[in-house]
Amino acid sequence: MWVGIWIMGIIFYLVMGITVWIEGISRIDHDTPFGEFSSLYSEFTLKTSLALAIFILASIIQNICHRHLFSLQKYSLPNHRLFQWVTCPHYTCECFIYLSLALISAPYDRLFNSTVFMGFIFVVSNLAVTADGTKKWYDSKFGRDKVIAKWRMVPLLY
Repeated sequence: MWVGIWIMGIIFYLVMGITVWIEGISRIDHDTPFGEFSSLYSEFTLKTSLALAIFILASIIQNICHRHLFSLQKYSLPNHRLFQWVTCPHYTCECFIYLSLALISAPYDRLFNSTVFMGFIFVVSNLAVTADGTKKWYDSKFGRDKVIAKWRMVPLLY
């Protein structure tokens, strides 16, 4: 792995931890004891419920994908049903995880936390390029017929 990409990844994860607070700090009610907890319960909206469900589901599916990839022999084509239509379903899940974080950490008056949403855009673009490279590598290693029908990350889109 190129060291520049590794450093960029480390910086990205450090910055993402801070970005949640840039706009999300307004969600904490400082006027009540244990403000964070009372704020969490009082603001459990449909949006938060949906975002939490997306986060949990995407995390579970991503874990299944990673466990399958770990179980494969070196340089073999993934054959789990999650990989049937998509080359990189774990990348799709990663994108949904960031989207859910942008929803959950949004200020009261907005749909998304815009700084976290920019992180989501970065993740989508970065993983889209990586998924394209993965599909090309699979094509060269296992043959076009094995991957031609598969989408890179999102069925019917990319």
